[in-house]
Amino acid sequence: MSIHVHLTDDDYIRFNQFYATRTKRGKRFLLPLRVLPFFMFALLLLQWTGEEHEWSFYVAYLILVLPIGILWVMFVPALFRWLIGRRIPREKKTGKLPYTADSEITWDNDSFTETTEHSTNRVRISEIEHFYLTPAYVFVFINTQQAYIIPRSLSQPEVDAFIAFLKARVPCEEWN
Repeated sequence: MSIHVHLTDDDYIRFNQFYATRTKRGKRFLLPLRVLPFFMFALLLLQWTGEEHEWSFYVAYLILVLPIGILWVMFVPALFRWLIGRRIPREKKTGKLPYTADSEITWDNDSFTETTEHSTNRVRISEIEHFYLTPAYVFVFINTQQAYIIPRSLSQPEVDAFIAFLKARVPCEEWN
């Protein structure tokens, strides 16, 4: 069977946002950004403990700092996604986007092949690191540098057959 894949810039942006906020590597990158304000606030608090303050000073400090830290933790992923969304159009202007808009994906028992107008890439199933299912996409990760984006809005029977093919052979995570 085969799937004709047509990717847009928006598909590529969604993939990068998914990768940055939900994969192990992306989470490792975001963790320091999330913890940073709490670390900074703790350092300030330790600095002030050497001085004499009323207990109400510390309570007021926590009342001010805690909501800021919580908001920071909540908005870092959204800020990160926004920054990615801004970066992709700039890369397109310079011709640095690493994807081909149109391709054909075919598969057999032990591999799948992506054919574009410029190249043909054959991937053995054993080379697939992981694949993720979202309501809108199938993301097939070969390694941290290479992945395939398959919009689920394409011809549904073929996409479902490809998903079943991968699920039988590769670990899968579903994201809502």
